[in-house]
Amino acid sequence: MTAIRGFNFPQLIDWSDELMVIEMTIVKPPFILDFGKSSLYFKPEYRSDAEDHYQRQLEDTFGE
Repeated sequence: MTAIRGFNFPQLIDWSDELMVIEMTIVKPPFILDFGKSSLYFKPEYRSDAEDHYQRQLEDTFGE
């Protein structure tokens, strides 16, 4: 899958946990690429219920 409803999105090619990098394909607009929650300066701290909280936020925003 490379597009949803006309929006292209990059494909994951490879990654390195050690180097903390990912390699992705290049896409032409319109595209979807969201690094809004990424950081280069610190490792985020997660609460034990973080995944449930995040899922609830998504459902509140977009519905089920």
